[in-house]
Amino acid sequence: MKKIFMVAVIATAMFATFNANGQSVGQTFNDGTLIYKITSLSPNKVQVGTGSGYENGLVSGVNYSGSITIPSQVVETISSQTFSVTSIGKYAFYNCSGLTSVTIPNSVTSIEYGAFESCSGLTSVTIPNSVTTIRNVAFYGCSGLTSLTIPNSVTTIGSAAFYGCSGLTEITSLAVTPPTIEYACFHYVPTYIPIYVPCESEAAYQAASRWNNFTNYTGFTDTTFINAVITAGETYTQNGFNESTAGTYTQTLQSINGCDSVVVLNLSVVTNGLNTVETTDFAIFPNPTHKEINIACDEKINNIEVVDLLGKVVYQGNKTVIDVSNLARGNYFVRIYTNKGTITKKVIME
Repeated sequence: MKKIFMVAVIATAMFATFNANGQSVGQTFNDGTLIYKITSLSPNKVQVGTGSGYENGLVSGVNYSGSITIPSQVVETISSQTFSVTSIGKYAFYNCSGLTSVTIPNSVTSIEYGAFESCSGLTSVTIPNSVTTIRNVAFYGCSGLTSLTIPNSVTTIGSAAFYGCSGLTEITSLAVTPPTIEYACFHYVPTYIPIYVPCESEAAYQAASRWNNFTNYTGFTDTTFINAVITAGETYTQNGFNESTAGTYTQTLQSINGCDSVVVLNLSVVTNGLNTVETTDFAIFPNPTHKEINIACDEKINNIEVVDLLGKVVYQGNKTVIDVSNLARGNYFVRIYTNKGTITKKVIME
């Protein structure tokens, strides 16, 4: 009885690694350019590369040259299953000296051990604001890199991660709290190059372990871009502005800790009513509203947009009855595109 139970448990455990399509964790496939390894089946996740020794994750191996954009999702063709790309695996691009630039998608959370080691031709890498960990020797020997931007999501950078990146002329770290960096992380990177960090964090970086090896810190200001829309005759008065005509305006706001915040306003002005359609057979009701917008127009409607005061499109379609119950209170603009032109009307959400 005991032997039968043990066999059943083992068989169940083996079966659990497969899904209904016969796929298993650890299985590899490729999309013609990159090799992927399944790391999870619930949900579907893969890493770039096999993670086996120094085995390269490119179908063409170390002979690949040029730039590459890693997709956020990839389809395994046999099963037609879609997988999210969540990691750049161990040695995924090892010794690919012809690789010149890499764009990593914002689905990736980790760059694993030696992922880009010895990619000496790599001059540009885009690390998204989803990566939290950069493992040991991830970019070891990438001497062609000239600049590096570390997103504010990164909390840990492993030992020798950027060892020998001697071509770096500047580093930007967007994290307010200095990421933890391990031994020899930036060994052979010139300590005098500019290190750009958030203005309010400059002292923290200068005092942080291993970050304090660098001697040339510069605090950068925060820049916010606003795309706003007002009705003709109104004035935009938020964020220190007082503008009533269309254009681009800049406002520098002094914060309490001495760091400036720069706000760039792209202001559009529309008429409150008919824009380019000469017709009186047009109505939006009820207005004000809290639940839905009804649109009546004698022209054929091609498209409808509901836009907030920051210029963000919160609805797009061609329905003449629009559910707006999920919108916050405030003013919005309804733009109606017809064969004869565009109609714009301000609507108030209560």
